[in-house]
Amino acid sequence: MEMLNNMKTIILSIIMAFATATAVQAQDKQKKAKTPEQRAEMLTNKMETELKLDATQKAKVLEINKATATQLEQIKNEGKPADDAQKKARRERVKTIEAEREKQFAAILTPEQMAGYKKMKEDGKEKIKERREERKNAK
Repeated sequence: MEMLNNMKTIILSIIMAFATATAVQAQDKQKKAKTPEQRAEMLTNKMETELKLDATQKAKVLEINKATATQLEQIKNEGKPADDAQKKARRERVKTIEAEREKQFAAILTPEQMAGYKKMKEDGKEKIKERREERKNAK
């Protein structure tokens, strides 16, 4: 009888571990699968907080971020570049889109806010590099 209870406990533990792992995996996918609009809103909210945007600036920045996120999503949906030439062309298109966004921001933000935005952007690049290194070292 005691052996049967032990087996039930073991089986129940295995089922719970599997269910937990499945739930965690589903949450990870949800975190990564954000729409362009959601990404634009997240960035705009961060900019509002860190750069102290007023309501007018926030509305304009949100529109710029939505347009940019949509354009970048289109590039992303084109699939993986087949060769180095396509990869380079794709990178140039992204740089052009980012430069246009920055130009539009410069017309809306104060010089202090623009400096803060550039710092935010650099900090973000650093975080991406760190994550890449962590993943690379984890392999």
